Amino acid sequence: MNLLRINKFKFKNNKGFTLIELLIYMSISTIIVAVLTSFIVDVSRNAAKTKITKEVQQNARILLSRMTQEIRNAKTVESVAPQQITIKNYSNQEITFCLFENKLRYFVGTVCDATTNSLSGDNVAVTNLIFGQNTDTISINLTVGQNSGSINKSVTLSSAVVPRSSLY
Repeated sequence: MNLLRINKFKFKNNKGFTLIELLIYMSISTIIVAVLTSFIVDVSRNAAKTKITKEVQQNARILLSRMTQEIRNAKTVESVAPQQITIKNYSNQEITFCLFENKLRYFVGTVCDATTNSLSGDNVAVTNLIFGQNTDTISINLTVGQNSGSINKSVTLSSAVVPRSSLY
């Protein structure tokens, strides 16, 4: 009798996994892969949002800085319209900033069209540009947003500038 019991254990093969063990392993592996994939997608999406936000903010700051510098160093302010300003520098050149086709344009002269230099980058659009004048102070409101894509970011900056020539 004792011999039969030993033989039963000899023939039983304990190598490998049972079906239940395999199903549990596959379930746990699937959950881990799903969580990791979701994490990677979120990180990639947040990186894209951060890059777009940084680009929009950087373009807006550069554009506003350029306009305020030119206006501050202007000899005279020739004309101010809601989306266009013309100034005269100390070389007696008329310089105009205007909004045309969602681009901030900068040029020497008074004609604003698609042939003039664009100061804004290709990936951003200037959606709003408003100049105002109160005695010697020029106010600027600038809104810059993303030009294309599914992530919409925009930033609005304002500034007030007094040309140095009007201070003296």
